[in-house]
Amino acid sequence: MLMCHSNTIISSVISQLSCPKSAVQLAAVSALANWALLLLKHAESNAKAADLGRSSREEVASALLHHLKETRDFSEYNEPTKIRLLQTIGTLMWGDAAVIEVAKGCDVVATVSRIKDTLVDESGRAIARDIMGMAGEM
Repeated sequence: MLMCHSNTIISSVISQLSCPKSAVQLAAVSALANWALLLLKHAESNAKAADLGRSSREEVASALLHHLKETRDFSEYNEPTKIRLLQTIGTLMWGDAAVIEVAKGCDVVATVSRIKDTLVDESGRAIARDIMGMAGEM
């Protein structure tokens, strides 16, 4: 059932990132992080997924990055939410050239750089640098 309605679910969860309540933002990005990990594990165990056309990872990455591109001020997110956002982006991009190309098309480097600029935690900044490295920009 989850896979049948994934676009609707993902869109609904992503829209919750705009909620002013930090607990809702963290819950939404945690759900997205779990979804990204589920998709990564599925892709790793299902080599034939490439035959299905545009992957779910590409669609989720595109939807999330388009939403984040519209975000004016990442300082409205708390530190754990920003770190989880970066973890989610990194998980979606991990080891998939097609997703990396989609992310580049959504200007992932600029978005991640904007998030990184608002981070205090060095581990979050390191994740941002890793993402920028995956995108071929440092």
